[in-house]
Amino acid sequence: MASIAQLIGWDSRTHSAQHALAHLDTLDPDNYPAYAADAKGLSNDIRTAYADELACTEENEKEQDRAFLERAREFVELNEQVETSTQLLTELSAFLSTFQHDLSAVSGHISELQGRSKTIEARLEARKAVERSLHPFVSSIAISPSLITTILDTEVVAETWIPAVRELDAKLGAIRGGARVDSRKSLDEAAEALRVAASSKILAHLVSLLKPYTTSVQPSLPALHTTLLRLKPLFDFLRRHAARQAHEFQKAYVQTTRWFYETGFRRYVRALEGVRTSKAAVAAATSEPIGSVSSGADALALLNQRRTAPSSSSTSPVQRTPTSVALENAQVEGPPIIAAHMVNDRNLHPSPESLFRSISLVLASNASSEYSFLASFFGNHSTLDLRPAMSRTGTQASERTLRRSTTSGSLASATSAALPPGVEGENGRAGTPSVAGSVATAASRDRQQDEKAQRATVDALWKGVMDPALEYSRNFVNALLDPTPPSPISLFSMIRLNDLLLSLLVLPSASAPEPPADSSQPPFPPCPSIEPHLIAIRMQLWPSFAKVMSNQVDSLRRINGSNVAASGVGGMLSRATGGGGTAVKDSVVKVIVGRYCEMFNAFVALVSVGHEGEGAAGTESDDEMAFSSLLRVRQELDKLLSHQASKMPDPAKQRAFLRAHYEEVLQGLSAGMSSHSRTQAEVAHYRELARKAT
Repeated sequence: MASIAQLIGWDSRTHSAQHALAHLDTLDPDNYPAYAADAKGLSNDIRTAYADELACTEENEKEQDRAFLERAREFVELNEQVETSTQLLTELSAFLSTFQHDLSAVSGHISELQGRSKTIEARLEARKAVERSLHPFVSSIAISPSLITTILDTEVVAETWIPAVRELDAKLGAIRGGARVDSRKSLDEAAEALRVAASSKILAHLVSLLKPYTTSVQPSLPALHTTLLRLKPLFDFLRRHAARQAHEFQKAYVQTTRWFYETGFRRYVRALEGVRTSKAAVAAATSEPIGSVSSGADALALLNQRRTAPSSSSTSPVQRTPTSVALENAQVEGPPIIAAHMVNDRNLHPSPESLFRSISLVLASNASSEYSFLASFFGNHSTLDLRPAMSRTGTQASERTLRRSTTSGSLASATSAALPPGVEGENGRAGTPSVAGSVATAASRDRQQDEKAQRATVDALWKGVMDPALEYSRNFVNALLDPTPPSPISLFSMIRLNDLLLSLLVLPSASAPEPPADSSQPPFPPCPSIEPHLIAIRMQLWPSFAKVMSNQVDSLRRINGSNVAASGVGGMLSRATGGGGTAVKDSVVKVIVGRYCEMFNAFVALVSVGHEGEGAAGTESDDEMAFSSLLRVRQELDKLLSHQASKMPDPAKQRAFLRAHYEEVLQGLSAGMSSHSRTQAEVAHYRELARKAT
């Protein structure tokens, strides 16, 4: 096998000689000294020297060849690696050429995509703008599944149905206020179905609440009012979206409560009438005329007993004075009213003014509470949000709020929202006084018209509910006054109580000042609708009072020597008391004086309570009417005393008689309100008469 040196032509045995001969042929003889180690040592043969030198050179080359051959494998491998790298570089160059071509194509695609991205971004911004404007509308008309489930699958419960009804009301308002397009047909049908279902369920539930009150008067009507007021949003939904169902419930409520009040007042008046006819207090001394004294000694004893009796309301009616009874029954805050079950109480002997107070307060309490409920439930505006869902923001919101301001009664605030500062209207800036003044005037006019319409509605409903109760009350008052009216003190107490109720129930609604913050709560809420009834009662009481006071004057005229026709009942009374100008007993005169003082003190006390105690509507004209009648009685009393004194032949005895009776009058007046101006004037009058009698 040939060695690597032979393969590459480097055989040591043949190569040296051949190389040496070939090299000799190429030497330049002129350069020979360069091959000599010592130029002077030229004794050796030049060929020998050359051969030695050549051998050294060969040996060095061989060493280099051996070193090369020892690393030949590495060089071969390196060569292979170089060839491989060259091939790889060639392939990489081809790949890079292809990649550069693809990169150019991708760059074109990227430029195209950038253009498309900008277009898509522009469309996205436009769609976002549309979404911002459409989102409120879509949200306002979208009906949630939970709302559908609540309306269709559940019974009416306040906790779940009131929020659902509010939401449905807003959805219906938004749907009806939107554009009418074909794609909304299914939505309109679904909304209408929900409206019909909700209306029928609400009406059935509200009517079911009235059923217990159609067969019995035992359930509490205030409890019904409380329940209905809590469900007012449901009725407001009917009023806005189902007017026929709302009217049906309103009619059902009026009929039910009318029957309820009619039955209750019929039974109560029947009980009071039984008390009046069978157990009314027998007090002839207080009911008979002042000049009609059947038994002077008994009447005087009864009068003295009343003077010394305490005025506490805890005592029996026989022991209490007529004045104390009248004062108690002339006030709202007083003794308990007479209940229907008290008809069987043997110790109950009420006075006429007590019966009048009971029927008046029961009527006032029920009438005022009913009016308050009707005004809150049927008269007030809707508790639902009157603004559509799309009108809560932007100019459209301002315009719709302005259009609906006449319904909500807030045109001024709506106008200020529709025309913000800096925005000019048709006639100039929105804040100019002319525009603001016209808007305020229009708002006030619309508000007044709205209030009048509400008041008319509430008055009509209240009249439909309370008419039977008012009629029973008037009939009972007629029974108290006819055929024999009560005493003047009782009648004046009734007048004062009626005036007080008139001031409490009617006057606060007619420009009455606001009560102070620390004032006590009024006993009744205002009820303007009851004014005609109270005025009618007033018109009944004052003629009866005038008639009774005329009877008082006539009874004195029959015994004091005045010219009075003694016929009929008057003649019988005159003959019974020794009338016709003849002298009467001193005991009878004392009774008459005592009755007059009692009547005067009672009138002064009632007038004082009317003006100062509870703020009743006791006007000066009413006081003058009462005291002018009392003045006529005083004049006849003075005539009686003068007439009785004239029967005595001795002037000294006449003066003594007059002084004694004037002092008795002064003593009787001192038992009343001595600090009152009318009492002081009366005392001054009799002191002057006593002075003249000295």
